[in-house]
Amino acid sequence: MHLHSSRAKWFWLSQVISGVALFFFVGLHFYLQHYAVVGGLRDFQQILDYLTNWWALVLEWLFLSVVTVHAILGLRSIMLDIGMNSRRMDIFSFLAVVFIIVYGIELTMEILRWK
Repeated sequence: MHLHSSRAKWFWLSQVISGVALFFFVGLHFYLQHYAVVGGLRDFQQILDYLTNWWALVLEWLFLSVVTVHAILGLRSIMLDIGMNSRRMDIFSFLAVVFIIVYGIELTMEILRWK
């Protein structure tokens, strides 16, 4: 039982930290995509130009990672509340986070190949 309590504490703490980080990343993303651009919104070419800057790419990947972790941990909590097996949900959560982040990075790289 102690192992479960310890794991639950870390999952909860991760959810809280990712939620706080979302405020930062959503605000930064919104600013960079809407206010830092003439006309109020980047077109496709401007997005390609933006993503060729390594810092912008890293920020967008961090944003993707934080959103993914927060969402999957929220889904995990809901599934545990309705009685799903915690060990299975932990494995599913880990695999889902890894898959979504890797897939998102691969999609970004594919878009950059269009440039």
